[in-house]
Amino acid sequence: MLHRSTALLLLATLGCSSLPEIRELRRTLTGVPAPLHIFDSRRDGPTVAVVSGMRGKAPAANHAALQLLEWRITRGRLIVLTDGDGADTEELAALLAREQPDWLVELHDTRYDKDTVPWPLRRSVSVFSRSTGERMIDAANTTIEAETEHYRLESREPPALLTKLVAALGCRLVTIESHGQMWLRSSDARHHRLMVHRLLADLGMISHGPDVLVNRKRHPEAVAVAMFFGAEAMASRLGNYPERLFMGRLGEDDVKLGLLEQFDVLYVPGGEANRQTRVLGVEGRDAIRRFVASGGGYVGHCAGAYLASCFPHYATAPWLEIIDARPDRDWARGTGAVTIELTEQGRRILGDHEGEIEIWYGNGPVLRPGNVERLVDYTPLAYYRSEKRREKSPQKEGVMIDTTAVAASPYGKGRVLISSPHSDFDDRFNELVLREMLWAAGRIE
Repeated sequence: MLHRSTALLLLATLGCSSLPEIRELRRTLTGVPAPLHIFDSRRDGPTVAVVSGMRGKAPAANHAALQLLEWRITRGRLIVLTDGDGADTEELAALLAREQPDWLVELHDTRYDKDTVPWPLRRSVSVFSRSTGERMIDAANTTIEAETEHYRLESREPPALLTKLVAALGCRLVTIESHGQMWLRSSDARHHRLMVHRLLADLGMISHGPDVLVNRKRHPEAVAVAMFFGAEAMASRLGNYPERLFMGRLGEDDVKLGLLEQFDVLYVPGGEANRQTRVLGVEGRDAIRRFVASGGGYVGHCAGAYLASCFPHYATAPWLEIIDARPDRDWARGTGAVTIELTEQGRRILGDHEGEIEIWYGNGPVLRPGNVERLVDYTPLAYYRSEKRREKSPQKEGVMIDTTAVAASPYGKGRVLISSPHSDFDDRFNELVLREMLWAAGRIE
């Protein structure tokens, strides 16, 4: 049975400082890159600092913190530190002390391997303002059906590093924690987002709802890409394209709520397609199909390519079937470098890469035509020129060679591009990945 806990500890208040200019800073704390974003409404009000990952890897917390960067603050200031894993407490205190926050909100989560740790741990902290805490957890608990999975107010002293940080800043502390298996991280990220929003709304700092994931005024020319992080989707190593792409985060609950409509392209990275399709369910899969059919784009790498393709006999739940490709049954080929070669159409869309290209492969689909009448035949953009084959296995040789590695097709008014290998794992292919997204968004032909 899953348990989650929310801990809220509120200490003494320190008045906020005079308002600085609007800015986003990227600082390094003891060698650890720590993006510090400061959003100023230019109107008097509280200063709230939100930090994630202070106690180690915290995937749900970090995703939630990144989503907060798109919010519009109408009063006071919002400071967000994303992924503070390894940051030195004294250096962080010095950075935040310049901003004199009234509130410090720490987002934290622990993920457990589904095979080695069957039950999550239960956490607790001391609570001094029950009314504030109850309103915050109510924002999350109203979205959770099972009462046993609700967030709770419990009593425990905060970790030493937080105690030290709060003592240096002289501000109120709110700690939001969730502890569960990896596949729950996107739901937990949404819960963190809902609770932070409730606090900001109660402080009169924000007027829109908690589900704003794209602020178009900040990215007027960029293609808005929603990177799916549900169901243990892998953290993709995509390049940084601040003016051409905005990379947002989207979980399965967000997809079901229709939040995909805020974006231009859905990007599904590697992971496990069967788990991805199960957490999406009928509602999520239908939402993606509607999004693409109405003019949205879809880009899938490895598991994301499986998810978009036609349902094979070994899948445990229906896939999207938005491209007329069906994975070969001889799919578990192994991992390592392979070579691909772009077709003429592939070079027009993805860039003029001549000859064979070495690229990383990780059990991606061996694509065959799906032969589904209602779908348009896909266009091959690249072929495999070498293959992976597990040693000491009965797999046949030559199964991958000359099969489609990258494919593209229309789906309704939208576009679908899938890649069996991982172009997202290598900085050499940053421009290629950028062109994948731009093509899916209809920016290039």
